[in-house]
Amino acid sequence: MLDFSLIDETFDINNTENYELSIQFFLNGFSFCIFDKIRQKFILLERNNNFTNTNDIFNLISNNNYFKQKYSNIKIIVESAKSTLLPEGLFSDSNVKKIYNFNFDDINNKTVFYNKLKAAQAYNIFTIDNVLLEKINNIYKYNIYNQLSPYIESNLNFYKNKLQQPIVFINSSYDFFDILVIQNNKLILSNSYKYKTIEDFVFYVMYIYDQLNLNAEKIETKISGIIDVKTELYKLLKKYIKKISIPKRYKDFTYSYTFNQIKQQEFYNLFNLTLCE
Repeated sequence: MLDFSLIDETFDINNTENYELSIQFFLNGFSFCIFDKIRQKFILLERNNNFTNTNDIFNLISNNNYFKQKYSNIKIIVESAKSTLLPEGLFSDSNVKKIYNFNFDDINNKTVFYNKLKAAQAYNIFTIDNVLLEKINNIYKYNIYNQLSPYIESNLNFYKNKLQQPIVFINSSYDFFDILVIQNNKLILSNSYKYKTIEDFVFYVMYIYDQLNLNAEKIETKISGIIDVKTELYKLLKKYIKKISIPKRYKDFTYSYTFNQIKQQEFYNLFNLTLCE
């Protein structure tokens, strides 16, 4: 199931208490990276793909030596297209279940979580399946996130005071994508869409452009996730949206030279999880 494992020669198994472990669970597998907090450097990245069930994923984790170490912090992303944002002024931890249930009707056998988004002055409310959560609870003490949380926070911080014109951000996963529109340090729109075909994907994107009166000839779009410039999806988007580019990695961190062999956009949220509180 191992897709790849990239390890910097500076990685020290006896020094993990100075490292941060970040894990991202997605549709059929998981990825994780290790961040050296002292040197502000990512020194390990691994992706394990094509699992058929959750038990197989956690059997591998329980036997993986990296997960047997003690870290200064452990952060976990569980991907889901279902989450809702609530402005900070309206938030109360006593009403998170009601807020989530107002938008989605699948709260049974799930636990509600929320992340505070400082840059957005909002809370991201989401759920995790109880079976998955029980297995995650075996991984030491951790902070848990929905993928939209690092995506929103990082982009609001990266482009702070730089966006007089709106800019669109799209991050694609295996069966859904997240889309943001940011302008003048404010989150104008955040949404997630399930899709089955690349035509579905492009239809939803162009729907957002139409609803917000965005000019597809002029508005800049940053696209990340599993999409690649060589894919048919990217080529189809390019027919309608002229200014598409891949976002750069966060400049204040350094990355092992071993990461040069991967597509930097695929692990955009996993790397930027380090920025979340």
